[in-house]
Amino acid sequence: MPAIPTASVTTSPCSPAQLTPPSTLSTIGLTRSDIVKDTNQSCQQREIEESWRRLSNRVSKEDQKRILGLMDMQAALTEETSLASFVSGFQLALGIAGELTPYSFARDEEDRAEERRDCCGKA
Repeated sequence: MPAIPTASVTTSPCSPAQLTPPSTLSTIGLTRSDIVKDTNQSCQQREIEESWRRLSNRVSKEDQKRILGLMDMQAALTEETSLASFVSGFQLALGIAGELTPYSFARDEEDRAEERRDCCGKA
């Protein structure tokens, strides 16, 4: 089995300085952080694809299949973890919402009227 060389760490070619000015972003309803997230994800995706191309040229087909299998398992685990995290957060939100008393404008107005009547003697 051939030795797999270690990949060198490179800086991302995308930088926030290359992004659209804030005045333009506000007119279309986006924030700079929205654009930075998308840009960073696309840069990371390009970096992953480039690393895979370099690696696939150096390893056998069998090793490529093993690596892809590991990547698939990692993606499935990440998806499962994300779903479990969402479900936990949703259950927490439902529990908190169940403990809150629903707001009623009419009841609030009645309470204020009673307070005024008790305090000042008028309705």
